Amino acid sequence: MTLKITAMITTKNYKSVETTNNPHGVDARKLHGNEHVQVVHMHLKAGEYLKKHTTAVDVFFYVLEGEGIVEIPPPTEPPGAKPIRPPCAASSTPS
Repeated sequence: MTLKITAMITTKNYKSVETTNNPHGVDARKLHGNEHVQVVHMHLKAGEYLKKHTTAVDVFFYVLEGEGIVEIPPPTEPPGAKPIRPPCAASSTPS
């Protein structure tokens, strides 16, 4: 069986995208967005930071240069939710 995958690839230079107005006051440029994902290029200068906030989509960081701290709170579960764990994790006892 042969699986054929067709994808449309587009390129975009972040410098050609306008900076978006945001509550953090940083250089943030939205490169792509839909109901499932947003791709935002951010340039934080020395001393700049993002205020603590939540997002409606999953987030990942790809740091090109410099260093910083990312604070991620533990996940919360809705009432009655059962955590999904691999069988080996469910049977192990934390030390």
